[in-house]
Amino acid sequence: MNNYQLNRFKMYGMVTDYLKDHLDKLNDFPGFKENYSVFLNMIEKISNDSRQQYEYARKESIMKKELRRDLEEKMLETSQKLKAYAILNQDHILLPNCSYTKWGLSRLRNLDLFTHASNLYKNAKDHLSDVVQFSIDADDLKDLKEKNDLFWESIPEHRLDEVSSSVATKNMAEAYSEADKALKYIDLTATIIGKSDHDFYSGYKNYRKQIKSGTVKMALKAQATEKDSGKPVAHVTFTFLLTKPFKVKGRKNFKIVKKTKHLGGFKIMHMPAGEYDVVINKPGYKESQVEITVEDSVLLRMKVEMEKI
Repeated sequence: MNNYQLNRFKMYGMVTDYLKDHLDKLNDFPGFKENYSVFLNMIEKISNDSRQQYEYARKESIMKKELRRDLEEKMLETSQKLKAYAILNQDHILLPNCSYTKWGLSRLRNLDLFTHASNLYKNAKDHLSDVVQFSIDADDLKDLKEKNDLFWESIPEHRLDEVSSSVATKNMAEAYSEADKALKYIDLTATIIGKSDHDFYSGYKNYRKQIKSGTVKMALKAQATEKDSGKPVAHVTFTFLLTKPFKVKGRKNFKIVKKTKHLGGFKIMHMPAGEYDVVINKPGYKESQVEITVEDSVLLRMKVEMEKI
């Protein structure tokens, strides 16, 4: 479940709790019961599919970590013994190919770890008759190979579970779609009843609002209108230039260019926090320039009046 879905699911729960307290106002409205039932069923379906996603991800993560840890420990043990043999016999070819550290192994990607473990196994096997005195025997090599094979198999492990998780993801998306369809009719029901019960509708609207947080929160909404008539102006170009980033890694002179649509507006979902110079222009209108400050998790609204030349 991504951030948008999670926040939407929270909204579903809040709406459901509010509706349960006001069913006496809604149950007699044609079609409400049917759509409300669909809405509740889809919420339950989303919850079940989400749980299936989580269990797969958790199971896969724990298993891989355990198998990787076992392999790293076996590689480190074998490496130390082979290294002792290489140093004692001044084998300068083997030495760089069997020297590993715990930190170095932990930094390797899964595929690289498998490759290094395979090479370590081969080097140990090639010198098996000489390294027995360093406590490396056929059983040790067998153990290393088995741990490496198990780790390799874990990378694409539980394909049936993964397919099941993919199905759950698809089903969840469909359930959100069906829930939204039912919610549209519930919205309409609430609007009609709200004509005679303003307190009920005001409360419904409050819970119905989409909850947004994190990366899905909008950064900026802009609107351009004519100064004299107040009508929206389409195709106005806004150029945002970041002059003072608030974060150390922020890119100075980072630029965003947006144009207003036919209703004179546009929105930007994400902008780096900082101070911006904004140039607004359109042929036939006076160019203007403003300074704005964008803060994390704060929606900034811009209203610009365009003056004809």
